[in-house]
Amino acid sequence: MARSAAVAALEAQTPWTRASFRRGLASLTTSTAAASRRYATDARTLATLAAQVPRCTGDERGGTPWTSFRREVAVARSVSDQAAGHEIRIALRLTSVLPCTLERLRTGQLTIHRARTFVDELDPYDDSTARQLDQQLADQITQLAPWRIKQTVRRAALTLEPSWIWRRL
Repeated sequence: MARSAAVAALEAQTPWTRASFRRGLASLTTSTAAASRRYATDARTLATLAAQVPRCTGDERGGTPWTSFRREVAVARSVSDQAAGHEIRIALRLTSVLPCTLERLRTGQLTIHRARTFVDELDPYDDSTARQLDQQLADQITQLAPWRIKQTVRRAALTLEPSWIWRRL
């Protein structure tokens, strides 16, 4: 199919071959990788801080050391207490159960959004299953869209734990 003159004229104006455009894209790539590395460092820091806070069963509500810690994190990160709690849970799971995913973050190979999606999708699984899925899927998730990460985790989990489908229904 022949291209129209209008399309050819538009293509002549695109910036893809300009050095400044390429530098801008390279800068975005570098920034994304740096954000992932920083997130991995923050996860380790949050886990280290969380380990210092005394905990007991049912301490997610009321005036407890844990809720005070969650509030401190919320203030430090300028987020809600709920968002801080979510970040703490992700950090704890990354640092204690998901070393392969944490390593991909540390090296800038995995975006923060993909990592969060993966950790959230692993939430219902016990540590042993999550650890196996981490080892099995960490390389793969660096390239998948978030919806594909969810799908991939569910499929892989069924091969490890076929009875899981009945618990989800």
